[in-house]
Order: sequence, then C-alpha cells, then structure tokens
Amino acid sequence: MIKKEKLKDRVNQNNMQISQKLPQFKKTPTLIITAGWQSGKIYYAHKGKIVLDKKIEVSRQYSDKEGYFETKAGTENEAIKSGAPYENKKKHLRDKFLKKTTDYLNKIVHDNKIESIYLFSSQEGLKSFKENLPRGISKLITKSYKGNYIYKKPNELLGILKNKKSKPVQVMKEEAKKIMDKTKRFFSKK
Repeated sequence: MIKKEKLKDRVNQNNMQISQKLPQFKKTPTLIITAGWQSGKIYYAHKGKIVLDKKIEVSRQYSDKEGYFETKAGTENEAIKSGAPYENKKKHLRDKFLKKTTDYLNKIVHDNKIESIYLFSSQEGLKSFKENLPRGISKLITKSYKGNYIYKKPNELLGILKNKKSKPVQVMKEEAKKIMDKTKRFFSKK
C-alpha cells in the first residue's frame, strides 16, 4: 500500500517562505501550474509558504525506424538538410503530457483538499487543459494566464498573480457558463 504524502507536510519540511508583499494563500491550499507542450511544474502554496511539488516531463522516444539525419555537401561538409524521416509527433507528446498531468492532479487535488488553481500556459495549452481536465478540477481554476511561464521562478509567478500584469484568460466562455449553470439547476431540482 502506498503511503499518502500530504503536500502541507512537504511545505513545512522545505520551509520556502513567500515574501510578505506577495499573495500568502493563508486560507486556501492552492496549486500554481506552469505548462508547456511536453513539460510543466506544479507548485503548492499555503499559509505563506510555497514548494515545487512536481516536475512533469515527457520526452520523445525514437524507434528503430526513426532517427536524425543530415545531408552534407560542399567543401566544408556543411549540413544543407537535416531532420527526422518521420512526422513530428507533437500531438502524441502533448496527449501523453496531459494524461500524466491530469492523473497526478486527480491524485493530489483530492488527497490535499486543493481549493484553487492558477494555470500559466500558452493559448493552445490553455485550450488543451480546458478540454482534458476533469470537471471537478477545471472548476478549481481561479485564473489562467497565457504565455510562456515554464522557466519563471515561483516569486515571479506570485508577482504576476499580485500585479495582474498578464490579462487573465477565461477558461469557459460566458455563454457556456450560463448553459452549464442552467443545466446544474435543472438536474439539481430532480
């Protein structure tokens, strides 16, 4: 049996204090997620402390039929053409990354009673997350920010949250939200 590790215990052990000028998350356990196409980081913040919880990465695996080639020509053997003989499997990598991230989020959100999630990703990444996250987790997304934040430090991310320099992106359009609310009310009456 796998022992459940509480994130708040790891925060207390690592003791990464958040500056008083930045959001402290005193009442709500919060996840801050930065995501790219095939890698991402998940931070846990609560009671004035933050810790890097998990780095998630997927890498391309080459089969025997795949590889890298270069065609050289000229007097100095300069590469004039290079690449892989098979198509880029970007969608496959993205799907694999999303599955790995979603599986991990399912586990920690329920085990640690997460109440809020901030998501930093590209426009395409936000769309992919919106489509692939389970409804229970996607409802926890407080704000989403579009852009490349994967290499930002936690204090920089918290500064963005505080200053709201980036325009938050709605995870769900207003019309869709109204329809979802009507549906919930309809089914809750029965």
